[in-house]
Amino acid sequence: MKNSTALRIAYFLITSIALTACNDNTRQNMNQEQTPQEPQVNSASPTHSTDARPPAPAFAQQKNCFSCHTRDAKMVGPAWTSIAEKYKNDKDAVTKLTAKVLSGGSGSFGPVVMPPQAHLKPEEAQYLVEWILSQAPTTPKK
Repeated sequence: MKNSTALRIAYFLITSIALTACNDNTRQNMNQEQTPQEPQVNSASPTHSTDARPPAPAFAQQKNCFSCHTRDAKMVGPAWTSIAEKYKNDKDAVTKLTAKVLSGGSGSFGPVVMPPQAHLKPEEAQYLVEWILSQAPTTPKK
């Protein structure tokens, strides 16, 4: 019985120490005055966003876009440069592609279906679409 009690006390102490070591000082940080910071602008990403999203490439990674797409090469889905090239003269491209990202679709780049990205908010989808459309090649194709 003594060993069982000693083991429980040891377990409790070790757990308490581990939790204390992992503390992020949240209470201390909440009491400190926060200084506003200047927003950082990434020239390769849309800048009209008012929330604190990471730069578009990192955001695309977080949202699993790289599972099917890359910048320059077709994988499951088309390359972002191909999408940007196809829609570069379409004034409604942002609206059309945002709807396609959210609802899914197929046919624009072949028979492969893009599943609906229901985990994205409309403004997140638009942020990604604007970035994708900015990926159009700057040199003419030969």
